[in-house]
Amino acid sequence: MDISAVILAIGLIIESCVAFDPLPARENFRNAIADCKNKIDINEDEMHNVMRHIIPKTKNEQCMVACLEKKIGIMGDDNKISMDKVQEKFARMKQHREDMYNEVMKNIEECRALETTETDECVAGRKFAECMFPKITPFRPPRHFAPHFSNRYIAECKNKTGIHENEFRNYIMRQIPETKNEQCMLACTEKRIGYIGADNKINITKVEQHLVHMNKTNPELYHKILDIYTDCQAVETIETDECVAARNYAKCVFPKQKQLHPARHIGKA
Repeated sequence: MDISAVILAIGLIIESCVAFDPLPARENFRNAIADCKNKIDINEDEMHNVMRHIIPKTKNEQCMVACLEKKIGIMGDDNKISMDKVQEKFARMKQHREDMYNEVMKNIEECRALETTETDECVAGRKFAECMFPKITPFRPPRHFAPHFSNRYIAECKNKTGIHENEFRNYIMRQIPETKNEQCMLACTEKRIGYIGADNKINITKVEQHLVHMNKTNPELYHKILDIYTDCQAVETIETDECVAARNYAKCVFPKQKQLHPARHIGKA
């Protein structure tokens, strides 16, 4: 699996950190993944399940969840959620987006209230996942389902569009793009992975290809997501300006994504 594709991973926790401090959060998370993979003999299928927030069934998957949560400071040495560390990690978010901060704290507090004492960190990791993963069901295409959506594409599109940091945060959080830079950034990356074709319209074939694994693991969600893109494709108009096309794409796709799983799309509708 291309780990660089995991821009936003292990749910709302990492996603939120990346959005408000993108480069350090991504680098720290890549280092955490490398360290944990060295510690745990996890295979690619198991790692894929962890990154897609599938409840861990194997010991390797459970231990990987625990290891990552400890590396990023969410789980303490006592194998319980460390609220002090969580609040410290999200201090910047509280300053910029208190509504999002409150949503994150609510989810984590709910899981913390259900914790029991566990001496085995892997069991604790499984229980964390059983509570947290359903709250953060992976849904945000293309970031979770496009295996070739790498940091290289983001770097290329940032250079091409000249997008500013505040605009880039809006892009990361899948907010409706208001500025030209945001619209063009979305057009650039969606075209790189193929969700928007050369004709500036949704490419359903590419969407299906990117979601092929989900069709095996969660067919119900697969069909719901595919319905979103099919419905939006049906109301598309011809646009010669790819940035305008991306804005129209976002206006249709993003609110439907938010309705499907609101906790994953806190922000503008």
